[in-house]
Amino acid sequence: MRRQEPFTSHRFKVEFEGVEASGALAVILPEARIVAGSGSGSKLECGSLVVTRGQSSSSEWYDWWNEARRSRSARGRAVVVVLLDAAGREAIRWKYSGARPIAYRVSALNALENGLLAESLEIAVATFDADFGSEPPAGSKPRRQRLAATGSAGSRR
Repeated sequence: MRRQEPFTSHRFKVEFEGVEASGALAVILPEARIVAGSGSGSKLECGSLVVTRGQSSSSEWYDWWNEARRSRSARGRAVVVVLLDAAGREAIRWKYSGARPIAYRVSALNALENGLLAESLEIAVATFDADFGSEPPAGSKPRRQRLAATGSAGSRR
């Protein structure tokens, strides 16, 4: 039987194609909107995915952003955000394909505080898939949907 209670938002992991580990502290999932397209169809507009982690000596995030700003032909990557349940099992997977970093930032340096230095990537996405688990209710198909996004990368909360 599927869990009916709401999940908490503090148990998750982020997987970047081509990156060893992300150690993400926070994720802002993009807003996805269905808008009228040309003709009779509709299209998806997706905002930006924003991922933040503690700054370390690893330059993988900066290198990915730097590659994207220097090369218009750099291929997009897959980014997967996985929500974990209380037992640490995967509950929901959000997969973003064709992901390209569009902004890189480091938090403020402040000699008056002893806070964590963090780096963030803002990422434009081309497609969006959601997988709500592999155990669908009896007699139904797994709830998975693939949506193609159109560039609305500046849309942030």
